[in-house]
Amino acid sequence: MLSFITPVFNAEPYLPQCLESIRSQSVRDWEWIFVDDGSADGSLALLEEAAAADSRIKVLKENRQGPAAARNKALDMVRGEYVAFLDADDWLQEDALSVMQGIVKEHHPDMILWNYLRFKDGDYEEAGNPMPPEGFHDEASTKRFIPEFIFTKSARRRQFAPYLWIRAIRRDVIEQNKLRFDERLKRSEDILFSIELQTCIKSMYVLRAPALTVFRSSEGDISHTYIPHYIDMAKVICDRIRMLKTGPLQRDVDQRVNYLMVSRTLSACKQEAIHKKLLIQAVSEIKGIIQMPAVRDAVMKIAPDGEWLFGKRYTMLANGQALALALMFRDRK
Repeated sequence: MLSFITPVFNAEPYLPQCLESIRSQSVRDWEWIFVDDGSADGSLALLEEAAAADSRIKVLKENRQGPAAARNKALDMVRGEYVAFLDADDWLQEDALSVMQGIVKEHHPDMILWNYLRFKDGDYEEAGNPMPPEGFHDEASTKRFIPEFIFTKSARRRQFAPYLWIRAIRRDVIEQNKLRFDERLKRSEDILFSIELQTCIKSMYVLRAPALTVFRSSEGDISHTYIPHYIDMAKVICDRIRMLKTGPLQRDVDQRVNYLMVSRTLSACKQEAIHKKLLIQAVSEIKGIIQMPAVRDAVMKIAPDGEWLFGKRYTMLANGQALALALMFRDRK
């Protein structure tokens, strides 16, 4: 059986499509755990109605604890051999579970990684993230890809897709390695989980086509909202990745984490520049961010590569030019 976990917060407009994509699957042996995290709209009522009509759907209630806590609560009660995740505004493609079931029966990997489509403004488009080669990967091959899930050293392409919602994981791998979501994180807790997971699995199957999930790209989702203390969460993520046991890959992993820290620092600066009403406030916040010892250390360690990878933003960051960063990001708002 496959168990799916979906955290929900004010997703009423999208839940019907998400629910229908589950109920229309040809495979019938599944359970779906929705965790409503204090929604103020009609999300909870929709979920409870669905659960009353189908015993495979279960609804848990939280009170604004965040998606990490919601997923952890669901993980404590799943029963399936494999666990997968889906966001409330996304949906599964037709017969997605049948495809997953076929891979499980033939290969029984620790993890299945599949591709997705992006849905934006009424149109579908191919996912932009690269993936490992299609097919079965043994332990040596699986470990070899760890650095590419953290950050790419190429200025021309993105890293391997780190998203949680394109993975199905054997539940015993999660439990044996005591994997849980870091509840200090209000953003990217799923990406950290995926990277930690990659160091624990001993086999995976990569499916590049067909795409099994549709990701709804929306300016209103959490990835486009302001998150206070974003830089502190970035440091938590980087520190935890550094603690992973990656053997001969450790030096490469450490350098990828430096790239990641610089990237997240620039994102934090952009947030402050855009969301602070007064320029002087934005500059003050950015100055505090770029003077952090962890930031200065990462900036120094990726020189001279930083400029070709991040462009003028890196030069401004390296030179401590808070005003220039604020003006640049506000101008591109």
